[in-house]
Amino acid sequence: MTTDAANQYSQVTRINELISRLDRPEGDASGGINAFLETIAASPGESLYISEVDTRWTAICLFGAISSLLPAALDDFLDHDLSLLELVHPEDAVRAISAVDEAIGKRQSFDLLFRVRRRDGGWRLLRDRGQAILDRQGQPRFLAHRLSPASLSGTASSGEESKALRAMVRKLETEQRLTACEIHDGFVQLATGALMHIEASALENDELRQAKRLLRESIDEARRLIGGLQPAGLEEAGVPAAIDEFLASAHAYFDIPVSLHFDESFPRLTSTEETALFRILQEAIYNASKHSKSERIRVRLRHVDGLIDAEVRDWGLGFDSTAIGNTGFGLVSMRERAKLLGGRVQLSSVPGEGTIVRFRFEASR
Repeated sequence: MTTDAANQYSQVTRINELISRLDRPEGDASGGINAFLETIAASPGESLYISEVDTRWTAICLFGAISSLLPAALDDFLDHDLSLLELVHPEDAVRAISAVDEAIGKRQSFDLLFRVRRRDGGWRLLRDRGQAILDRQGQPRFLAHRLSPASLSGTASSGEESKALRAMVRKLETEQRLTACEIHDGFVQLATGALMHIEASALENDELRQAKRLLRESIDEARRLIGGLQPAGLEEAGVPAAIDEFLASAHAYFDIPVSLHFDESFPRLTSTEETALFRILQEAIYNASKHSKSERIRVRLRHVDGLIDAEVRDWGLGFDSTAIGNTGFGLVSMRERAKLLGGRVQLSSVPGEGTIVRFRFEASR
């Protein structure tokens, strides 16, 4: 039996297993079996990914040109336990799981956009239109994901894909700001109140001192998380002020002094540009402070003839930049954000001499 024939036989076997799992009574023409078979007859240009209703979207069977959309072959999913969510951008995965869970709870279909990894290490935007298939008790037994390129026509231009990615980033940043507000108005306020209550007490012993210390550390950690989710000062004062505030709030977590240098006339940018620039600088600073073992880190921002030139440099261990390629989520994330602005991130490093991360793009105003 050829490999293709074996795969087809395996798929048919899996379909029969799925139908038996639905356990529908005879004559139930409107039930899950019909819905399942109709879903298999996906629209041209789409690929069908049938998964378990779990936190991984574990593959059960697949149809269509899955390998043209995802950097994996059929066997990787069915025989080596690879799942769709493992290929989804981490920032999008949490949102996608939440949206699907909400759709299941409301007995609705779902329509998602998310980024999945490409074979070259970059990211591709996919659309996932799907639904849960129910058993005779009305419980979701598996998920049917109809995957296609982000463009409804399946032929998205680079401009259309960039527009869709910008919309996704704006939505993600909005969700992060809301999460930051929830942490501040919820945990931080309650913990601060508890700390004030303890400090107002006349009692004093080792357990209370330990409780106060832990509460202070928890509040500081929560505020650090809020700073990462919602850059302080970015909307009000722009990137230099937001980076300065970020460095001040994160000072206790960096073992390396970080200096910021920028033109006094550095302009305000569009919201999308400022967010992307801030996140790229933030990631580069984190990487340098974590890995470089440098005695200092320098952040520089310049604006010359409409061109934004940002640089994060350390004088630490360095590495062979030709060997790292496109691997590493941090580097890939920075490059994808840069692409949104029509710019590029350049990384140069020499072992023993340090690393330079440079980001350039043309400001839109």
